[in-house]
Amino acid sequence: MPRFFILGLVFCLFVGVVAAVEPNLTGKENEREPLLIAEGFAFKGKEFKVARIAVTAERSEENGKEEKNKNVKGMFDIGGYAFKLKLVLNGDDVLEADLIEMPDPISSMEKDLEKKLEIPVGHVSLKAQQPDPKNRVFTGDLRVNSEKAEGINGTFELYLNDHTPKKMKKAEKDTELKQQ
Repeated sequence: MPRFFILGLVFCLFVGVVAAVEPNLTGKENEREPLLIAEGFAFKGKEFKVARIAVTAERSEENGKEEKNKNVKGMFDIGGYAFKLKLVLNGDDVLEADLIEMPDPISSMEKDLEKKLEIPVGHVSLKAQQPDPKNRVFTGDLRVNSEKAEGINGTFELYLNDHTPKKMKKAEKDTELKQQ
């Protein structure tokens, strides 16, 4: 019995060490950094839907050099329907992207080898505003023409509050410097 316990303990330690060392064998450390996280509302006349956007980029360090905005990915959610973003323009205060429908998991399993061309079903355009020095707001337009997203077709006005961690800290520092 003690023999099995010791062998099991050695095996667990071996697996733990290999799992801890394995990601660092390449010498690269990749982590995703949020470029934009915002949520708010999309208005179509008097009707409105909850809208969220998240854009992240891979930050990697290779040989002491830090590369930013590599492998940028984004998601846009409106009224419970999620869309993948294909970025057209990405700046600090401006974002333009095409909306791509997420693949249906069941149909993608049936056609696992068949790849379809991603066709945009909409477009989002955002511009940063700063009515309050501490809070940044994005306003813009959204056009959606999707067969899957019922009740979400048409043109919407977007009003989104910026919740990006790095941007919020920078805005707080800027207002403190202006006050001093």
